[in-house]
Amino acid sequence: GGGDWGQVAIRFEGDTTPAANLTPLRGAVLTSKVDGVGASVSLTSSPVDQTVVANSSVTFTAAATGTSPYAADYGSVIAYQWFKNGTPILGANGATYTIPVVPIADNSAKYGVAAGVAGASTAVSEFTLTVNVDNVAPTVTRVGGSAKFDSVTVVFSEPVTDATALDASKYSVTGLTLSAPVRVNDRTIKLTSSTQTEGTTYNVTINGVKDLGGNNSAYTGTFRAFQFKTGLATYNTWRGQTIAFTEFNTIADTAPSTTDIRTSFQAPLNIDGNFFGQLTGWFVPETTGSYVFFGASDDTGGLYLSTDASPANKKQIAFEPSWGDQMTWTGAGNGRDPNADGLFLNRSDTYPATEWPSGNTITLTAGQRYYIEYLYKEGGGGDNGGATFKLAGAADPANGSATAITGGRIGTLVDPGTLPPIITKRPVGAKAAPGASVTLSVEVDSSIPVTYQWFQNKKAITGATSASYTISAVGVANIGDYYVDVTSANGTASSFPDNDVRVEMTGVALVVEAEDFNYGNGQTLAAASVMPLASDLYKGLDGVEPVDLVHSRSQADSGIDGNALRQGWLDTAPDPDVVMAAAEGANVDIASEGTNNAQRPDFTLTTNYKIGWGEAGDWYNYTRDFPAGTYNVVLGFSQDGRSADATEFALDIVTGDPTKADQTTTRVAKATVSQTGGWSSLDNVPLWNVEGTGLAEITLGAKSTVRLNIVRGGPDLDYMLFYKKASVEVTAEAGGIPGITGGVSNVSVNAATKTITATTTGDAGFLKVTGATKIKSLTLVGTTLTIVYE
Repeated sequence: GGGDWGQVAIRFEGDTTPAANLTPLRGAVLTSKVDGVGASVSLTSSPVDQTVVANSSVTFTAAATGTSPYAADYGSVIAYQWFKNGTPILGANGATYTIPVVPIADNSAKYGVAAGVAGASTAVSEFTLTVNVDNVAPTVTRVGGSAKFDSVTVVFSEPVTDATALDASKYSVTGLTLSAPVRVNDRTIKLTSSTQTEGTTYNVTINGVKDLGGNNSAYTGTFRAFQFKTGLATYNTWRGQTIAFTEFNTIADTAPSTTDIRTSFQAPLNIDGNFFGQLTGWFVPETTGSYVFFGASDDTGGLYLSTDASPANKKQIAFEPSWGDQMTWTGAGNGRDPNADGLFLNRSDTYPATEWPSGNTITLTAGQRYYIEYLYKEGGGGDNGGATFKLAGAADPANGSATAITGGRIGTLVDPGTLPPIITKRPVGAKAAPGASVTLSVEVDSSIPVTYQWFQNKKAITGATSASYTISAVGVANIGDYYVDVTSANGTASSFPDNDVRVEMTGVALVVEAEDFNYGNGQTLAAASVMPLASDLYKGLDGVEPVDLVHSRSQADSGIDGNALRQGWLDTAPDPDVVMAAAEGANVDIASEGTNNAQRPDFTLTTNYKIGWGEAGDWYNYTRDFPAGTYNVVLGFSQDGRSADATEFALDIVTGDPTKADQTTTRVAKATVSQTGGWSSLDNVPLWNVEGTGLAEITLGAKSTVRLNIVRGGPDLDYMLFYKKASVEVTAEAGGIPGITGGVSNVSVNAATKTITATTTGDAGFLKVTGATKIKSLTLVGTTLTIVYE
């Protein structure tokens, strides 16, 4: 059960690299025999001869296409192998290969690349690299201070020599004393400085630092010391860590894998597995008094508060012993249990091991800065971390409520020269009628120019590169979950996760809940065809395999039946006839999503459920009385991770008897989609036709049976939305009058307002309108034609 994997790595004797940090065997050190029949691959792009300057960097890029009969096992993954002078380069197996520092000895070297899939490979495509003598002086790309105000870091454009770069006399900063330069990497030098003043701008001169070609630097510029900025917290991660929470001290002095800026004391959701997350900043009380702090994380986490502004004086004041859902501040949250004395460890007023000098009573002074930190260790599955507070005597924070450590109550030290964009106002989702206009927008704080890219269901939207994205007329194809990436030269900020930025469209003809599949050999409930739905229509009604469903089972599931997929119910041993509520997270269950995803476009469920832990090959039949017509379909699902195109669905119409096991089906729709980012992060995805050329259009009527299939991936299924297409159909035809040109384009039908709009060009054009009983009015303003019908 659960995830699965296997790896082999090697290291030389005497190499002390931890096993968990080794790279699995790959590339030229591996060979195997494979049946190549049906496999093919070809390079569609490979590098040509290139010329570079010695000691600079160069990147080569290739592209290939291919197929393999082993696609089901390997997904037709294309592997690359880069070569130098005919010899494979160990580890160079991606579509790009970079030489960070090109030596002059590489002049006239022959580089090459080949591509392969399981069963086939290409010949090596060779090219020549010409390397010219380095006569370009190194430049300074960045000068910055530190959060401790005691060092200056200089980054050069290329590698520099020890003899000059580690000579403190080559560096000068007005008003500061510099000493003890040390090398961070081949082009980065860090110097100790006298104490800098917060937010002050300093003049910098650097002369005489030489690159590997002997060229001297000559730089004058400025840098600004770190400054305290309210409303922000710093978020660090250390990725790929399998050590325990208590072992963080062994890596605490290593550089984080990522550093980000948050606008509240809450970490992002579902970003990775096996990592440490750390929120830091300074808590600034608004009121003098006694405070109670709460921590929540997945998995183990610790909350620390300093007695003053110094991180050196931090004390542990709370502890998350196991795990809890995001913002589960109080009570038993899934994996969280009270200690032996019945006290919850994640709150400062009941944490028995508190290090605070006055015990569980924490008294703070208004306006003073107190260093605060939340550290947590994530293993597998979802992840979150954060803290909140209340004044002693006030009501406890509600579970699910956002952290109160925001705005003027939190701040952090930032480097103005490297601060990435900060999203100060997230996009807001919308519920709109068909044809209505919707605009999503984001507000950003950045001292340098930014670019934007909007995404729908994890895929970039072509041309959506502004601070706002407007959908001029909402249709089924626009339904989904949206986020935006904002990028500057200093990094990228993202409004992901997108679970709260959903574009919904009203006017759903029929909603089908995933757990409400047929029961008892093709039986269905009439109430399931009447909107709005109840939350537990099919509770206790057994689905029969393989007539009503097929659901994959692990050994632990061997005694269950279809009823195990109804509202968290599970048939239990030793008495298989006893039905009881399943623990959330059981191998086969329905996980309650509360109110977060319980909203349907036209109504809200009291409680929302979904089929958990689906697998490829699972399917479910749904028989309903659809109002006769043609439908578009939208599927709601979730799946941990963010891999692209990792999940595939298909929708069939059952054309045979849905009460028999030998049913015949016709495939009418499909969707290949990315994972949603978390089991609780729902996406709404429109289904496409089997050709993949447009939205699926499915003809349904009374007692139609549709089958939802999981083709690939392991998603949770929530619901399907069936939108009945407008009865009015409009087609545009070109002008057909001799000597007159023109036409009509951009035709759209708004069924809610019973309006047809179109753009006219030239002198003539024709619209063919079918399904309307009467044309009430027709107006032309400029080139915009508007028709109102009945």
